[in-house]
Amino acid sequence: MFHHQHASKMLFNKNGIGAAEMKSILGFIYASSTFENLATDIELVTDEMIRLIGIDLYSEIESFYQSEHFDTQPGVVTPEEGAPTPLQTWKIWKELVHHTQLPIAFYAYRNYASHADLTHSDKGRQIFVSEFEKPAFEWMIQRDDQSLLLKAHKLTDRLLKFLDDHATDVKIKSTWTNLPVYAASKSNLISSAQVFSDIFPIASSRRFYQTVLPFIAEVERTRIIPTISQANYDSLLEFIRSRSTGNETETLLHMVRIPIVLYTMNIAAKRLAVEILPDGVFQNYVSGSQTMKARNPAAMEFKTEIAKVLEDEANQAMTALQQFMEKLSAAALGESFEPEALTSRHSKDNQYFRL
Repeated sequence: MFHHQHASKMLFNKNGIGAAEMKSILGFIYASSTFENLATDIELVTDEMIRLIGIDLYSEIESFYQSEHFDTQPGVVTPEEGAPTPLQTWKIWKELVHHTQLPIAFYAYRNYASHADLTHSDKGRQIFVSEFEKPAFEWMIQRDDQSLLLKAHKLTDRLLKFLDDHATDVKIKSTWTNLPVYAASKSNLISSAQVFSDIFPIASSRRFYQTVLPFIAEVERTRIIPTISQANYDSLLEFIRSRSTGNETETLLHMVRIPIVLYTMNIAAKRLAVEILPDGVFQNYVSGSQTMKARNPAAMEFKTEIAKVLEDEANQAMTALQQFMEKLSAAALGESFEPEALTSRHSKDNQYFRL
């Protein structure tokens, strides 16, 4: 296993068959496409993949791909009682190589295609036009670009799910489940991509969930713990781990999760590139016929608008949480509690709600 260093080779082109590998994954490209043209983009995307799954796990995947075992199915042997057979392990790692290659190929080709549409000559950048071939319209390129990105995101989520589903494999367990990002998902109140998606639709994307884990931690640290107390926060974590249901703690957990998710999406809207966000949140708000020139200024304006809406909704959810905590405190003291109506904070002169 490699430790804390960049792998020396990529997860493609073993025995010089890189072009055939890319053609098998990207069926729409020409079989004659030169692999060398994609090599740099593959290396850049591989760096991103390493940041997502960790250098140790990636190095194990790459080492298996480059080894002689990758192309040779092991023979049938009798394993120790309860142990996996070499064939079972081999099949897992063959699939893991494939699951890792898929998103890398789509992300890399998307990056490559953005400049391959132009011819770079001594006269500068030009487009190729002939009697039989013409450049695609801007909206066509935009639609295809979005399709490639969406597929790459979905394939990344499939890879992460595959890792979770096979976390009992010795090497996957030692490299994947020991990652800080894996541990982080077990130590916050939004304990999975599905929990996040139940409140804000992200198609249960583990890729996006991992991306915003630092934002979730920031929201819990700066907003939630000061509101509910460290003791209550720790109690909710234990409640999640014990998988208990059906009591007042479950109600509190639900009320806490809503502002966490909304504030997290507010931060994501302000800090992340549009391409990283879940499909449908920002990408599809303009018609396909708009040009790139028109789209870019609109993107910033729309992101700001959405961020403000998310913040307003998060503030309302936080107000509801604060009132719930006040109700619990009053009940503990044997007192009654009447929540303050939002209309009591309404200014008839300035037409706003003070939150």
